[in-house]
Amino acid sequence: DIYYVRISAEVSDNPLNCGSPTALVHNKRLGVTQFTNQVPSESQDLRGVEQGLALMMIRQINQTRALRAIDLSEYAITDTHYSDRQEQVQQLARQSGVQFILAGALAQASRDAIGDLSESGNMKNFSSLMGLVQEKAQNRHLEIETILYDGESGDTIGQFSEGISLLGETYVGRNTRVGSHAFLSTETGSGFQQLVRTQTRTLADPLSCQPMTTSISTIQDHLITLPVGRNAGIHSGDRLIIVARDNPLNILGTLQMTQVSETRSAGMTDIDAKTLGIHTDRKSTR
Repeated sequence: DIYYVRISAEVSDNPLNCGSPTALVHNKRLGVTQFTNQVPSESQDLRGVEQGLALMMIRQINQTRALRAIDLSEYAITDTHYSDRQEQVQQLARQSGVQFILAGALAQASRDAIGDLSESGNMKNFSSLMGLVQEKAQNRHLEIETILYDGESGDTIGQFSEGISLLGETYVGRNTRVGSHAFLSTETGSGFQQLVRTQTRTLADPLSCQPMTTSISTIQDHLITLPVGRNAGIHSGDRLIIVARDNPLNILGTLQMTQVSETRSAGMTDIDAKTLGIHTDRKSTR
């Protein structure tokens, strides 16, 4: 009745194997603000492009495994001065409870110009008619930019740009709202959707393996309440690691989650919170 057991382990430099289908990866909350329109003269046929692109990005992000997008499309990051922009990002992050802020811009939406066939007489009328026909069969060049901010510090984490050239009926029209099903069925809508997918993959790769951080709502003896829950990927029974804000390698303790709702959760620490030296303005990190 003696058993001999051999254990084999693969050691990786990456402490979180986010690529594994069984890995426990909590969702990082990402607030998406409305896009700024840098080319209003080129996008007159794109109705509601500022909020439409933001909503397209939100839908695509929420299809990923490790990110959870929050709709902040009624707001825009508009300040040009670094300190003002930093403060605006921090304020939005605090109000919405997100870990990151994503802002975007429509940088290009140009269609190839159509030249007049004539300047006068019947040929001018014919030219106008041909212009209306050709307007729906033009090349179009689209480009969107996104900027990712850290919600706590307000600093820029990364800036990404993607472009695409289209050929076909690229004119959309003001009756079709950007992001709607009718818009996505157009040539331009399909092009924007490709850009959004590419941008989402670019965002998900670096963020998926980062730890999920959240503020602490309340502390009562060994019980700690967090302002995040199932929407952030937390489940009852999860064990979160509490680390020092300035030194993630300094593990203060663990948090065993016992109560979880959609937007809130609570857990018990293995050591009294006062002994750990943490309070409600610190961060709990997994």
